[in-house]
Amino acid sequence: MTEAAAKDIIRMEESFPTLFPFKNLTEATAGFSNGDVTVPHDILSKALTASLEAVDQTISSSLTMERYILLTIPKMEDGNNFGVTVQLAALKHMKDDREKLDKVLEDLTKYQETRANAMEKCKLPSTNKSKTTSQSTGNAKVKGGEKEGVTSSSDTKTEEKTVESANQLAEAAFRQQAVWSVDALYYSKAKGAFMSALTSFMTAVDFMEKNKEKISAPKGESGGRAGYSSMY
Repeated sequence: MTEAAAKDIIRMEESFPTLFPFKNLTEATAGFSNGDVTVPHDILSKALTASLEAVDQTISSSLTMERYILLTIPKMEDGNNFGVTVQLAALKHMKDDREKLDKVLEDLTKYQETRANAMEKCKLPSTNKSKTTSQSTGNAKVKGGEKEGVTSSSDTKTEEKTVESANQLAEAAFRQQAVWSVDALYYSKAKGAFMSALTSFMTAVDFMEKNKEKISAPKGESGGRAGYSSMY
């Protein structure tokens, strides 16, 4: 295993607990429900970004290793082809993993669209307003049995009250919960994607390391090599 690959694997392993502090969907949903429904939780944003980067990096590293193997495949001839069989096995393993990661990557990029659709359905129910109006009028002043003068005043007060039924409040709560459920779902997807990327990277590098002699010189040192140095 090259030093660069080892460092990448260690970095990914060490960052995992920080990126994914929630152990399951229940914890994630509870954690996301403590914030503003209109803004994705910071933990989720970081988890999605890290997972997308991890998957992209693994796919890129896989293509680099694949290119190295393809450039070390010897010319076709009879006999002593076991090394080529190992090379083809490595290529198939990487291709299969990469196809899975491509689907994972595509799935993660649907988060914004999925959350936007949930937010669109998360419209708060309409509210009923009641208006109360009160009016008072002044009276004439009286002095010594006679009217001294007449004063008149009008004071109108309007008070509006918002009345929400229990059903409306429950509906709003369920709609908000639907959005947080989307967040929890994609937190789980991001977590799985990160683990898949790490596993794919580790297994590919491990396969290359265990079979480096057959991969780099499938016909043996005396059988001729393409002359390419390790690229992974």
